[in-house]
Amino acid sequence: MFALFRLNYHNQYYAAFPDAEQLKQIKKLWLESLADYPVEQILKGAKHAIEHSEYLP
Repeated sequence: MFALFRLNYHNQYYAAFPDAEQLKQIKKLWLESLADYPVEQILKGAKHAIEHSEYLP
């Protein structure tokens, strides 16, 4: 999911996650928040966000 966001929201992605430590913390937060959802549903949601929003979720 983060790879999709990086490719599609390049400048916003690097502005939001400027260093590796912060990105690690954000990924942990998202992992904990989305743990109850199947991977397929998470990826479908990420793709939907990419297709329908010009802003990084």
